[in-house]
Amino acid sequence: MKQYLDVCPRCDSVEGADAHFDARGIFIAYACDSCWQEIRKRYRPEVLEDSDYECDEQIEPEDY
Repeated sequence: MKQYLDVCPRCDSVEGADAHFDARGIFIAYACDSCWQEIRKRYRPEVLEDSDYECDEQIEPEDY
């Protein structure tokens, strides 16, 4: 997966956008720093910081 975009897909900022993942490496979004600050508010802190976070569903690796 590409780790960087030249333009943020959320606000069209030319500062670019990084790929953001949860603590288990599951992709969340491409976002510039400003947009990421808003997006991360929707997640529990442990989802972004602790790879052993509790969840209600089984998380299985994706087959490529």
